[in-house]
Amino acid sequence: MQAPHPSLSAQSNGIRLLAIDAGASKTIAVLADAHGAELSRARGAGAHIGLLGAGVWDVVLPTAAAALAEVGSALVPQQLHCCLAIAGGEHVAALAAARAASPRFGRLQIVSDGLAALSGCLGATEAGVMVAAGTGTVAWARSRQGKTTKAGGHGFPAGDEGGGAWIGLQLIRHTLLRTDTAELDALANAVLDRFGGDIARLHAWLPIASPADYATLAPIAFDLVGSGGPASAILRSAARELVHLAERADPSGELPLAVTGGLAAPLRPWLSETTRRPIRITADAVIRGALSMARETDAPVSAPALVSGCASIAGRIVTPAGVVTGELRFRRLIEEARPGPVDEDAPLILPGFIDLQVNGGGGHDIMAGDPDAVRGTGRFHRTRGVTTWLPTVITEAADELERVTRSVAAARADSQLGESDMAGLHLEGPFISATRRGTHGPHTAAPSWDLVSRLHALVPLRVLTLAAELPGALLVTALAREAGIRVQLGHSNATYDEAAAFFAAGGSGVTHLYNAMSPLQGREPGVVGAALAHATSAQIIADFIHVHPGALRAALRTISDLFCVSDAVAAAGMPDGDYSLGGVSIRKRGDRVSNTAGALAGSAAPLDVAWRNLRALGLTVTDATRRVSALPAGYLGLKDRGALQPGLRADIVVMDDVGMVTQVYVEGEPGDAR
Repeated sequence: MQAPHPSLSAQSNGIRLLAIDAGASKTIAVLADAHGAELSRARGAGAHIGLLGAGVWDVVLPTAAAALAEVGSALVPQQLHCCLAIAGGEHVAALAAARAASPRFGRLQIVSDGLAALSGCLGATEAGVMVAAGTGTVAWARSRQGKTTKAGGHGFPAGDEGGGAWIGLQLIRHTLLRTDTAELDALANAVLDRFGGDIARLHAWLPIASPADYATLAPIAFDLVGSGGPASAILRSAARELVHLAERADPSGELPLAVTGGLAAPLRPWLSETTRRPIRITADAVIRGALSMARETDAPVSAPALVSGCASIAGRIVTPAGVVTGELRFRRLIEEARPGPVDEDAPLILPGFIDLQVNGGGGHDIMAGDPDAVRGTGRFHRTRGVTTWLPTVITEAADELERVTRSVAAARADSQLGESDMAGLHLEGPFISATRRGTHGPHTAAPSWDLVSRLHALVPLRVLTLAAELPGALLVTALAREAGIRVQLGHSNATYDEAAAFFAAGGSGVTHLYNAMSPLQGREPGVVGAALAHATSAQIIADFIHVHPGALRAALRTISDLFCVSDAVAAAGMPDGDYSLGGVSIRKRGDRVSNTAGALAGSAAPLDVAWRNLRALGLTVTDATRRVSALPAGYLGLKDRGALQPGLRADIVVMDDVGMVTQVYVEGEPGDAR
């Protein structure tokens, strides 16, 4: 064994820093002194927390031990402040399992390798967009207000566009195409050479190859780039994918671009010709960021990490298993619900509400096409417990829909730390029935995948409402499902058979059940009958104005995953008076909002009202809560929120003993209630 490193002698009883970059292809462990100066490093096998969970330590600890052995030291976790930056670090359940199984480090943070790279490229506060390009790819942007936004990082082969594995896949595709046509070129021959020139060996390799295996082929493209042709085209496409990734993280296009990872420098020539953003290449960004995080007393506000030193609230904690009295501990993520005694008047602590249909609120109208109105709407609904929401766009002409959607994109790009999360967009029109349009404008249209695609490119469409009886409805439903968009039946005059065909074709749910749809009758069950017979999920406005309590009870008995939306408009939270919904005049009188013809025009009741009404119907606290949190989260596939469980986002609502919201936290950041 080597003699101890000189830097270790002076601090043998002190704390040292351990940064671990666990990527898909390799793990790098760096030991540093308390000031961040590198002492040694070691390299080992790759890791992915989503695949390994608690077993990640079996992979990374030998590499960490090797780094300490380089300076003649043993691995003593208690003497180390460790930051593990790992591929798949957004897998919250695996993250919590890894935390629970971790050695007893002096201090430990576990973050995604993308967030560590963001810190390594931009420091703790600088605004910019970072693209990490290694075996896989991911982008993180930090706005000038400190809000972080992630794009990509979904894994190979569905994602990781522009990364080493993706380049390898393009090379394989090129080779197979050339083999089919018996026109092998230099690039195809170079790929086949890796398999001894035997196409059968390549075929045998395909079903067992890992992303890291595909990435080993990427150097072939760089080796042959001098000959131009397909190699250059593949690398140019890779650079274009990385730029698109940056644009998804920062739609404004204004933030400078930092690129890191093994492909950053090799791809720079093509990156420079693909974007006008200033580009800088940052080497070793994950390790630099992880060392910085390990040095900090607390994690940077932009890094959702599991660390010691949590905030806490004592009260009656609503968990999926029931109500627990005690203390909820959290930072950006929930740490634990620790049972214990509480005062008689202790508050009720719930997961943040999730509202998938919001037209406005607090005097703001989404259809105004103003980013400030979008953000103002979110701020209002946060005061009523909503921590995740979908701005909802209703029927208008296509160019106006694009204008409004761009305003939502701008608001999302400029959102600030602690604001309610705009998880995407709900497109409620224009693919609706002219006879069931309610207060929507007259610009109804047949479903168009072209329009859906254009809007989806601006803001991720999470929910699409359409009328099943319209021509092309089932085709658009199928295409939207493939794109990950939830398609709902709403504003529809469909027959029972037409509606049943929609559900059979993969329709996901129902938009504001009972309202703006053909009703249930004995001889013609209509959309309502089909929903009660076939839907497993539906949205409902539980303000006791849109839907009678008896009808709500019937839906609760037949649709297992019935959850609430507000369908709130600008009048929500405002005094009686005249307001606007997409240019249509609406009037609020008491709790009712109507158009000039007297028909209902959205709701004035935010989601906390729906929660109280569910309780008034006799639902348990746990059941009422899941219908405004866990069920909508699950419907959108948001696995990182919707419940007060360790490892999930610290989106928290605090209520008094009569169910009024008194405090709201978004990712652990407190905000004012009404």
